[in-house]
Amino acid sequence: EGDGFFERIGLKSIASFQKEIRKLAIQLSRATYTPVSHWVDMPIVKLYTWYEETADIIKKENKENK
Repeated sequence: EGDGFFERIGLKSIASFQKEIRKLAIQLSRATYTPVSHWVDMPIVKLYTWYEETADIIKKENKENK
């Protein structure tokens, strides 16, 4: 049995999986000024790791700017 990665990130179907990948790719693209294709072509676990790390940095920066 796996570590529950897909359940942990809220994926319950192929359609929701595809939609989530597109959303992550768009958000990372906007945050890093890189093409969406860069993120879409990335392995899923690596993509999600980049997303988590980028989101943490942005949250920290937003907190510091308040």
